[in-house]
Amino acid sequence: MAVKTDSWKTRLAEEHEPRHHHLLKAMAHPVRMHLLGILSYRHVSPAEFARERGEPVSKVAHHFRSLEKLGCIEVIHTRPVRGSTEHFYRRSETILVRDEDLLEMPEEVSRLLLSTIVRGFLGRVARALRTGTLTARTDAHVTWKAVKLDEQGWKEMTEILGSAYVAVDEAEARALERMEKSGEEGLVATVGLAGFESPHEPE
Repeated sequence: MAVKTDSWKTRLAEEHEPRHHHLLKAMAHPVRMHLLGILSYRHVSPAEFARERGEPVSKVAHHFRSLEKLGCIEVIHTRPVRGSTEHFYRRSETILVRDEDLLEMPEEVSRLLLSTIVRGFLGRVARALRTGTLTARTDAHVTWKAVKLDEQGWKEMTEILGSAYVAVDEAEARALERMEKSGEEGLVATVGLAGFESPHEPE
């Protein structure tokens, strides 16, 4: 799940346009957003998700079915449990959220959407820290910087971040083509880009 603005993601927005608004409408539920956030960094089954929320499986199972029907999640593996089968899911699609979508959403919905995205990213960071993959490569890149900008500087910054996202997206496409030819398994990398207004520091 990612927030992308029209100014620098028009191409991808057009690719997803036929299903775009339908998907956003389906996601506009706190339980589904919570589920998508978790599935950003680990696999989970309806039974496991229900236990973590302290709710019966019947209360959350239809959210799995809805997201699976929309193609947002998919079964990654199963295991037998007491005469039945437990299904574990993973995320299977990036959802585009554009400027006008955020403007049209009620404030509490857009806040929930953005917090879900951040939690998903932080979850992947935490998992990489626990498993040691975050520091496994000497050329890993983790940086952040607080900057002071005027309106023009803000626009320039968002354009730079957008260009970087496009470049990474294209690099992934080239890598997939090479791996298809070479048979190389490859690795999973997490790339996070964020630019947001911060509260003023206390004097």
